[in-house]
Amino acid sequence: MSWWDKITGRAKQGDTREVQFPILFELIPERLTARVYLQEIGSQDGPVPCWTYVSDGLWVHKQKELIFSLRRSPRDKIDEFPNDPLRFFVTVYQFAEQGRWVDVGDFSEARIPDFLGYRGLMYIPPDPCQDLDMQSPSLAAILLSDEELAALKAFGPTRVMVRLGQAYRYYPCPPWSDRMRPSLSFTRATEESILARVPHM
Repeated sequence: MSWWDKITGRAKQGDTREVQFPILFELIPERLTARVYLQEIGSQDGPVPCWTYVSDGLWVHKQKELIFSLRRSPRDKIDEFPNDPLRFFVTVYQFAEQGRWVDVGDFSEARIPDFLGYRGLMYIPPDPCQDLDMQSPSLAAILLSDEELAALKAFGPTRVMVRLGQAYRYYPCPPWSDRMRPSLSFTRATEESILARVPHM
């Protein structure tokens, strides 16, 4: 059994114990914990089944607590949620100890796709409809494709949030990440931005 399996309490093969959500994990003893909830987030297209990861312990270092909701596909078993968000919470905690914080409108980027196959995360306001009873200030994190991350750098977070909101008919921006969704195209916006800088005759 791996170190992360021990932390997350993964059941061994053949173990048929029923999983009870939310599940509490101690990521850094006496300093950082996380809970994983089984949620359905309401939308105009119907309920969106998600695993929602919530940190507890970041605010001690002035970093807002993180919420990360990941859409489950019909073939996902409810107890087979990815460990990546839990590892990410630990990384954010380590940065917060150094006084390096993220807030709404910021983004995180990895050199290689190492977070559920993505390189980018954008931070948005928490969605009150999720009703997670947060005791400390918080913000939500959502996955971005390479093109979406480039658009955020070029045009700012608002345009990316608006485009995501339009695509999923969820105002102002869907609070969940979907590993299966196609990337949004910002080709037209990029071309218009380039044309705006070209001298006219």
